Amino acid sequence: MHILEAKDVHHVYEGKIHALKGVNFRADRGEVVALIGPNGAGKTTLLKHFNGLLFPSSGKVYVRGVEVRKENLRDIRREVGFLFQNPDDQIIAPTVEQDVAFGPLNFGMEEEMVAHNVKDSLELVGMRGYEDRPPHTLSYGQKKRVAIAGLLACNPSILVLDEPFSGLDPSGKRELMNILLRLRDDMSLTVVYTTHDVNSIPEFADRLYVMYGGEVVVNGTPEEVLMDRNLEDIGLETPIMFRIFRELVNRGIDVRNPFTLKSLLDTIEGLANEKK
Repeated sequence: MHILEAKDVHHVYEGKIHALKGVNFRADRGEVVALIGPNGAGKTTLLKHFNGLLFPSSGKVYVRGVEVRKENLRDIRREVGFLFQNPDDQIIAPTVEQDVAFGPLNFGMEEEMVAHNVKDSLELVGMRGYEDRPPHTLSYGQKKRVAIAGLLACNPSILVLDEPFSGLDPSGKRELMNILLRLRDDMSLTVVYTTHDVNSIPEFADRLYVMYGGEVVVNGTPEEVLMDRNLEDIGLETPIMFRIFRELVNRGIDVRNPFTLKSLLDTIEGLANEKK
């Protein structure tokens, strides 16, 4: 059983805009799954089905084998934490501590457990010491981490993140990526996220889905998907590392253990030695 699954999901906005067209998707426990595609491909629409912000026009979505329905929405949203692209849409309390505590209190957790969860969650995202700060005084990246802490305080098993790296500088992006990887490795959390930053996918994601026109056009490991030239035909960029490897393969050069900087350097070193 997959921890998160969509089966033949269609979604029609206002009875005429067919945003999702028979999407099938799965994520397993402790897996990082990336969704990429051009604007308007349906990525955010799909994400919103995973915790009941939207419901399918047809098809079904399952969390831990349980169908997402209006009747069980409270349980689903405790299981699936959703991060909006703009953290200002999610942070509502006057202090960081109160904001992180809002979710678990709303789910009926005892105050002692809430206090414990708030402390641990802020520690996990590197925001201990900011408890009394008004959120509007934080940087954009800090706000994103506070919003994630608010999700973690509810003890979810799945994090669904809409463009978590947008608006971050390279160091902020790396810091957030490391936080999410620790959550996966230490807590076996499942992370599903959308991104336009294809260069980060090979070192971060375990599985990759590509969407176009409301459909999943290809999915697999990042190595399998990003070596596909057809991605450029739908307006997507292929990471520079993969473009280099692809050209090497096309020229008949044997690239062993590809898709890492070390393997690229080893290949170049081997070619240089052959010429000596």
